[in-house]
Amino acid sequence: MRVLLVPVRALPVFAAWVLWTALLAPVIEDPAWLAAAGAISALAVPLVAGWRLRRKIPWFVTGFNALAVAAAALGFADDVGRALRRHGDWFIGDRNGAVARGLRATLDWAAEGLERFQPDPAFTPVVIPPESPRAPAALVAEWFHPLLGPRRLPENGSARFGASRPQPRPPECELGHCGIDVGQAVGEPIFSVFDGTVERVERDETVDPRAGRTIILSHKAGAVRSRYLHLDSIREDLRPGMQVRGGELIGRLGRTGIVSSAPHLHFALDVGGRFVDPEPYLRVWRLPSTVLARQ
Repeated sequence: MRVLLVPVRALPVFAAWVLWTALLAPVIEDPAWLAAAGAISALAVPLVAGWRLRRKIPWFVTGFNALAVAAAALGFADDVGRALRRHGDWFIGDRNGAVARGLRATLDWAAEGLERFQPDPAFTPVVIPPESPRAPAALVAEWFHPLLGPRRLPENGSARFGASRPQPRPPECELGHCGIDVGQAVGEPIFSVFDGTVERVERDETVDPRAGRTIILSHKAGAVRSRYLHLDSIREDLRPGMQVRGGELIGRLGRTGIVSSAPHLHFALDVGGRFVDPEPYLRVWRLPSTVLARQ
């Protein structure tokens, strides 16, 4: 029985360590220091408190952490959910075994249950009225995922918004990654996420060695911009000032500008010049596979 109690006691401690490290990840980049800060929060603090209060240490540490996690989840659900989604699996790294997948699934489940995502009004679909009373019904300009299905999302913490990156970085990116990395096969088609105007096309991958071949689209009269980096190729006729529609093919996924990681699309969004986390939007935006006829 005592052996069975060990995992029961350890689970709240581990949960608290994961939570505190996820919350501290934006300000502590070094993994060793981050792990130590989590250990201080989940172990050292309750141990000292239990000793000062003359409590039975093992159960006090378990209860202390269980109450701390519950209080954080209930009082700051949105912040906790966002931190777990972005940074909760930092200690797993690129591992993809059964245990790693199980931990990621659990963290994703917890984050989804806690985070209450409120889309920016700039991403509201646009209703296009008919040109005349006899014309077909009004159309809705929707937002689309930039890749074909199945729905692709960042696979680990290093691919998510806010992940550690060389400085300087804008403060709204948690001083880190200002977009997300999705996809992995060179040549995958890349689609415009919304109706808009081509703002920039960079076919020379040496102009910006970190970005590679790049497309920037402007949407809703410049209120929103979508960025597509590391492309293998760009549609030949695409030029600045050209109009594109949501779900329209604009390029192909590649590895230009990538130094060490696998091929991927770096996708970024900014509203009014400030970067926003694209992942919650890509979880709900329509997949372009159903609108290929619009190309």
